[in-house]
Amino acid sequence: MKRRIWWVLGGALLLMVISFLAVLKPLDETPYQQTTYYQQTMNTLVQAAKQPLAQPGDSMEAGWGKASLIPPFATPLAGYGMREGALAEGVGDSLWVKAFFLDNGTTTAAILAFDLLIVPPLLVEKMAARQEELPLTAAQCYLTATHTHASLGGFAPGRTGESFAGPYDEKVIDWLFEQGKKALVQAQARQQQVAVSYVMSHDADLVYNRLVGEKGTEDPWLRGIRFQPDSGAAAYFLTFGAHATCLPGEFMQYHGDYPGSLVSNMEARADIELAAFAAAGVGSMGPEGEDKTDAEQVQWLGEGLAQKVVELEREGMTATYPHQLGIARYPIDLGEPQVRIFKQWRLRPWVFESLFGKPAFYLSVLQLGDIKMIGLPAELSGELSVGLSSPMEQVILTSFNGGYAGYITDDRWYDMESYETWTMNWFGPGNGAYFREMIQGAKRLK
Repeated sequence: MKRRIWWVLGGALLLMVISFLAVLKPLDETPYQQTTYYQQTMNTLVQAAKQPLAQPGDSMEAGWGKASLIPPFATPLAGYGMREGALAEGVGDSLWVKAFFLDNGTTTAAILAFDLLIVPPLLVEKMAARQEELPLTAAQCYLTATHTHASLGGFAPGRTGESFAGPYDEKVIDWLFEQGKKALVQAQARQQQVAVSYVMSHDADLVYNRLVGEKGTEDPWLRGIRFQPDSGAAAYFLTFGAHATCLPGEFMQYHGDYPGSLVSNMEARADIELAAFAAAGVGSMGPEGEDKTDAEQVQWLGEGLAQKVVELEREGMTATYPHQLGIARYPIDLGEPQVRIFKQWRLRPWVFESLFGKPAFYLSVLQLGDIKMIGLPAELSGELSVGLSSPMEQVILTSFNGGYAGYITDDRWYDMESYETWTMNWFGPGNGAYFREMIQGAKRLK
């Protein structure tokens, strides 16, 4: 009898070990510079630098347009797992997709900014599959999102997607495509010659490091572009690094959060026809004003950022008439996913793919005169972005370009047991430095 018990216990233990090894494998701490995926990605960027990104043309023309994202059907709200897929309970604020159509006579490109948590990868696939319906190819569209945590969900199949966006509904992707197309067509039809100004304002009083506080740094810069026609009202595309999380998980209405307040404040002016917003390096960055009520914080941040633009205008913005325009997507490889379960153990790739899908990632790069925009497939930490776009450069980094690789945080905090550095850091040690190198490579493209 005792021998039988030992056999049963031994068999159970063996089964547990086999099961453990079937779903987990050791964390790979190989320096990323020694990996094949690093060499492939950097070679892609080196080869790209040998070819011109931007093409000269005639004077720059730009048009802008927008379309509502408030759906004519019920959807869950995306952003907080605690909502458990609950449906939105009304409209607290407008949601938009805003488009800028750029044309220098040689090249056309577009910027599409969605009032969404992220740009869903399935939307990128939809745009590629139906690009004959668009006024330009899907690859000519620079995609980004505001990262509001109170916009429509239902855009991501799979367990993980449903945990933060609610049950998947194909109608959501179709709706986003149709509204994006509507904004693009409107923007194309309204092209006119414009002067272009780079926007940069220091706003440290509106953002803080929510991950490590004063032990770390924050990205305090409002960045963007002003498009000023020879006659008529201007348009703005703006970015900032604070998370759009003024409204908590208990809030159950569609809402643009503080980015919605910012653009509403700007569009209330007679001399501004349209303003759009995109999340910059929002990883590790939180919005200041937490001593206020949710609604007060939304309005305070929106008004504060809008006032910074007014101050820049009073000081005088340098305007140019650029002739160079280029846009491209460059595939990047992040290696095997390394979602940690224990400090030195991670999920096997097949488990990751069953939870998250099999993602493809790329960098988006748009060159507009001397201004370079770089779109990332992740939530880049503001601690990283602050050193990649100095006041002497005209570089704009945005997150959520249609791929999603989790959080990219400063490697100093990799072993910190927090949501950003543990749960949502999906591709392992060295990722912060690796993204820095990729961005530096993208900056060298001309």
